[in-house]
Amino acid sequence: MNHVIIGNSFAALFAIEAIRRTDQDAEITVISREPQHVYSRAMIHEMLAGMVREPMVYLRDWDFYKRMRVRTMLGRTVTKINPGLQTVSTEEDETPYDRLLIATGGKPFVPPLNGLQDITYHSFITLEDAKKLKAACENRRNAVVLGAGLIGLQCAEALRHMGLDVAVVEMADTVLPMALDTESSQTIAKELADEGITVHTGDTINLIISNNGHPTECKLRSGGTVPCDLLVIAVGVRPNIDLAKDAGITTDRGIVVNEHMETSAEHIYAAGDCAQGPEIVTGITMPIPVIPVASTQGMIAGYNMAGKRRRYGGALALNAMQFGDVQVISYGFVKDERDGEVLKYIDPPRKIYRKVIIKNGRITGAIFVKDVDRAGIFRHLMEKRIDVTPFKEHLLSPHFGVAHLPAEIRADMFTRPQ
Repeated sequence: MNHVIIGNSFAALFAIEAIRRTDQDAEITVISREPQHVYSRAMIHEMLAGMVREPMVYLRDWDFYKRMRVRTMLGRTVTKINPGLQTVSTEEDETPYDRLLIATGGKPFVPPLNGLQDITYHSFITLEDAKKLKAACENRRNAVVLGAGLIGLQCAEALRHMGLDVAVVEMADTVLPMALDTESSQTIAKELADEGITVHTGDTINLIISNNGHPTECKLRSGGTVPCDLLVIAVGVRPNIDLAKDAGITTDRGIVVNEHMETSAEHIYAAGDCAQGPEIVTGITMPIPVIPVASTQGMIAGYNMAGKRRRYGGALALNAMQFGDVQVISYGFVKDERDGEVLKYIDPPRKIYRKVIIKNGRITGAIFVKDVDRAGIFRHLMEKRIDVTPFKEHLLSPHFGVAHLPAEIRADMFTRPQ
């Protein structure tokens, strides 16, 4: 059996390991546009800030591909998938497959901005992006980050840690608009301000002023002006579905997959940020671009590619992050309070904020700011779609824990899956 994987991040990594646990003899080929060893994109902001050295961002030892007997084609771009021929094409040659995994991740969205065509700007998605940005920071003083999602804020913190004056511009009214509600966003915005980062919400860049290809300032829609000699575009990432779409594979916002991570094309699978699978709370299919989802999808895809039938039960939108000394975890749909019961616990002096949304007895959204120790229990309750009505009054108690759960739920939590 000849397995080919396009991509080389979390989904690919977990697929490789699942295949090898199932089949020691199959051929595995990884083709990736990036030339690097498999690494964690979640750590590139720490490398940019100088908090960790580059070797720490890599996810496996240097002999990983050799131990797993993986043929690598790194630094090579796949130009076409040929489902009828069961081959993938690069500019150099064609590679046949018996099973193919598309794990192409996402690509940055760059909005049209007046003056952007006249300057050099930066994205912050890959390790190479981080290296280029680090080099560009020399002799720079004023950085502007467009976008206050997780990637944008992590980049902003890293740049501030390097000593630059940093301004963040976000079109939404709050920072982290997809992950947090208004109250929790305000806590993060204050933490950023305490770090010396200026945040402009409800605003965007109307015009970039430049000189000889270098930005000098950004004019905002609100009428203000922000000094800028370094611009990072971090508006968002979209599923990278072009190869699949061109090959006639069914796509929507992402590459549509079934419960076995199979696409509409025979012998072709998809996993990770490019894939569109079921979301647990709603049952609706959607891309959920977070590491735990990519890892699980890759593992399920790998097992199924190798002939060990495994079912993907769906994903939960989740975010785990830290800004300054404030840790934040969110699950599900944290702003969708319609027809729901909202429970909150707020302790402003300690920066603690907890919120749970309950609909039809089940938790559909949850946020934990600063006090995150027992957040994993809520993830279990949401993923298992457990009716929390019998112990609802304990959910936001400072002492809430496993002991408050019915015996059958506790038993399920600590039963190792077969």
